Amino acid sequence: MSARLQWVVVQNCSSFLIKRKKQVYITESNKLKAHNSLCYKGLMHRQTVGVKPAAKGKRVVVVVMKRRSGQ
Repeated sequence: MSARLQWVVVQNCSSFLIKRKKQVYITESNKLKAHNSLCYKGLMHRQTVGVKPAAKGKRVVVVVMKRRSGQ
């Protein structure tokens, strides 16, 4: 399916949605911003980038995930 078609399907009914004070946020993994829009949607794109804290110290880990074409 195309990314736009997937966006139309899950735009307002995703289990990751949080609606607060007329703002819609999303809690998907590997999201740099919490906006609910097509360009920030991690489930729609083949490659996503995320930042997570490291186990020790003041370091961060940059996570790059690539999805296979069949998934």
